[in-house]
Amino acid sequence: MNNQIALVITSISNPENKVLQDFAKKTTQYGYDYIIAGDEKSPADFFIKGCTFLSLKKQLDSGFSLAKILPTKHYARKNLGYLEAMRRGANIIVETDDDNYPKDSFWAKREAYVQAGLYSNEGWLN
Repeated sequence: MNNQIALVITSISNPENKVLQDFAKKTTQYGYDYIIAGDEKSPADFFIKGCTFLSLKKQLDSGFSLAKILPTKHYARKNLGYLEAMRRGANIIVETDDDNYPKDSFWAKREAYVQAGLYSNEGWLN
């Protein structure tokens, strides 16, 4: 399976934010799609090369009915970034914040599946 990976962030920072800039470089290097969901305080002219910025207007015009019912000034707007990533073909979505530099392991190869054990006993299992 050819995994398409998207990085989704929500941010009200300006495009000069060093973390957002670094993510643009890394997502380009690793071939990830890079989506930022903005909010009311996001700069109207937000632009980072290699990044898709979803302004509130773009969110409302996206065709996702969720866009009209999500509160503004809220982390939940990231859900529109997830939906956009899926619409663009991502089958793996990773997310983080605009104020955290990830460890190198964040960029390790990812798989679209997880190997898990099979339990056959009845009853409660955590």
